[in-house]
Amino acid sequence: MNTFSFYLKTLVFLTFCFLFSPAWSEPSSYEVEVLIFKYADPQNIQGEIWPKNPPLPPISRAISLQPSEATTSYHYLPTSSFKLTPEERRLRAIPNYQVLLHTAWIQNKGEAPLIHLFGGGIYDETGHFIGNGNLYEPSPLQQSTNSSQWEVDGTLQVSAEQYYKVNANVMLTIPAPPSRNAWFRREETPIFSRFVLQQIQRMKPQELHYFDHPMFGMLVMISKVGDESGTSNAPPSPKQNTP
Repeated sequence: MNTFSFYLKTLVFLTFCFLFSPAWSEPSSYEVEVLIFKYADPQNIQGEIWPKNPPLPPISRAISLQPSEATTSYHYLPTSSFKLTPEERRLRAIPNYQVLLHTAWIQNKGEAPLIHLFGGGIYDETGHFIGNGNLYEPSPLQQSTNSSQWEVDGTLQVSAEQYYKVNANVMLTIPAPPSRNAWFRREETPIFSRFVLQQIQRMKPQELHYFDHPMFGMLVMISKVGDESGTSNAPPSPKQNTP
């Protein structure tokens, strides 16, 4: 074996070891953080033409995040671990903005579960407000019937390939405003107005992505477990009052 051939084979071997070392491999797990908020402005409803019966998110096929002491695979993280707390504070400081859900969980490499997201106000079947609730606070929904309705309810699915693919299917439900047609009978007037956000986005780690809808929005960040950094490629809101 000549000297050039030996060095060439050595270089190829070292390059192979470097590229496939643990430092270059996909993380075994990563953190997904979600912040959902709505624009509490009645003009948003009147300024659009909405589908009467939008397709509902596949909630029946989703899994719910559980407390850390539960034996299930997916748990919601404590609020102290949130990276989007500054964004939440900015949103809460803006009039007509209301945060409905802020949660996070750790997801394993190679898995793509359909996660059930819910929060905000809770209404009974007649549209009467029961209370507020989310994963982190006791909910009056536990004492109510199965016909109760969360203000925000839907699913999020994250899969990892060369990038992160995020499939969001989230519904906002609010009591329907009075109909402009005074001759409508009460039984013909819908009890709720429903708005569905269905989007698929590709994401890189440590980037903040914004999912937009005229009635509400969602911020999503995916990061390596233990990584405190983060960048944004989109503003939290394109509206006039941007947080």
